[in-house]
Amino acid sequence: MPDNFADKHESLFISHQWGNVQNTFSKKKNYRTGRRGGLFCQSINRNQITSEEYLQMCKVYIHNNPVKHGFCNSPGNWKYSSYNSILSDRPTRVKREDVLSWFEVKKNFIDYHQLNVDEVFAEKFGLR
Repeated sequence: MPDNFADKHESLFISHQWGNVQNTFSKKKNYRTGRRGGLFCQSINRNQITSEEYLQMCKVYIHNNPVKHGFCNSPGNWKYSSYNSILSDRPTRVKREDVLSWFEVKKNFIDYHQLNVDEVFAEKFGLR
């Protein structure tokens, strides 16, 4: 059996499981609040990470998402982010060395977070 069949099967399984999570959450939320209908209107876009550069930009995208949506002014100001843990020297469960190795040095990690991530995704990876 070709390898890509297993990959597609796994992807469908994960998608189905995620749908179950959303459905269960929606039913519970609707029951508690006395409302009806779906809570999750848009499907999630999934893209396979196929390169080190794409992995870097996904990490930067995740850190910059609260900034993009106006919850804070910089990734370091979002209290739920791993950004500060990655930059600090304090003990953490975040795999700091692994993340920094994707960027080679800490300065590159910081510099990448200054980029306009949406433009980089559109230009380099053809994603919007």
